[in-house]
Amino acid sequence: MAAAAANFEIARSSGSYITNKPYRDKLIGQIMVPESFANQISRDDRATAQLVAGFGLQDRKASGLLLRSACLGTRVSSYSDHVASVDVWMTSVAGVPTEKANLPVSARWTTYTYNLQWRDGDWKITSIASVDGPTPLQSDGSSPSSMEAFRTAEEEFNAPPYVG
Repeated sequence: MAAAAANFEIARSSGSYITNKPYRDKLIGQIMVPESFANQISRDDRATAQLVAGFGLQDRKASGLLLRSACLGTRVSSYSDHVASVDVWMTSVAGVPTEKANLPVSARWTTYTYNLQWRDGDWKITSIASVDGPTPLQSDGSSPSSMEAFRTAEEEFNAPPYVG
């Protein structure tokens, strides 16, 4: 289930997810429990629209958008045969690599919490939440996370298994 949560977030962090609403709707339909679908679509549609606008892109296809994400680790917070909670520590590099871009290409570190339920022989998402970090020192001068946050992450987040 930790690998499933990491794979779900990698899919949600893709350029196709940001720029292609039919793809986004289909993916959410496959990974969410039906009763959470409408709320998650609404949340992700708003978030992707803000992202595209924030980068100053002129169209929803977001041509020129650079978006790469990687899972840095997972942590199972709770588990039973029927429900689980998994934290996924991610880093992303995103932006439009042109001089006219509203925002420069930048990095972000986020921890997503996936609440999962075992249904029909598969783990399905009931909810997704996120918080910043842990975040290393940034070249833009923003405050890094504490060394304790990194030590805790190193101890508690497992490196993702190779899925291939």
